[in-house]
Amino acid sequence: MPSKPRKLKSSALRVAIVGGSMGGNVAWEYALAHPERVEALVLVDASGWPDAGAGAHGSFVFTLLRVPVLRLMLRDLDGTRLVRQGLEAAFADPRRVDDAMVRRYTELARAPGHRDILLDMGDRRARQQATNERLAAIRVPTLILQGEQDRLVPAEHARRFAAAITGSKLVLWPDDGHLPMEEHPDRSAEAIASFLASVR
Repeated sequence: MPSKPRKLKSSALRVAIVGGSMGGNVAWEYALAHPERVEALVLVDASGWPDAGAGAHGSFVFTLLRVPVLRLMLRDLDGTRLVRQGLEAAFADPRRVDDAMVRRYTELARAPGHRDILLDMGDRRARQQATNERLAAIRVPTLILQGEQDRLVPAEHARRFAAAITGSKLVLWPDDGHLPMEEHPDRSAEAIASFLASVR
């Protein structure tokens, strides 16, 4: 009779977490909440500092998400137009945004539960914000990637992550916006693969 597969202890399951934008916020929050499960962290144009997305360079979409009534209305609207507007704001070169990309992002946004999650995450009042003191507790190897032409999350915020997380590595790309993995996917993949290879 074959033996039953051995269950691994949760403490043995360590992973590298990669997160971009609000996903970057989730990634560093997870690293703080479960340090025993994280072996490396990659933040790509990550959000979390108090003034991210504020001011003249903030996206219209993020402005809407901060208004409770409008957030509820957005749940049921066709988001194609807003998706295009958001993508064009996210790219250093908006001409890279084509119809196929807009369709892909719009379809992803229609996945079950996606809109509710996005709207909840868009309510910054419900999230703890980054501080130097909180981030100092992150002790795993950390790579911070950032487009210097990001109009949604300023490059200064990446510098703040790098200063707060001891031993982290910061890479700034002057020709990228908020989505370097879309504008220069090969370069982004190479940077992350090289980093992960160096910490294993």
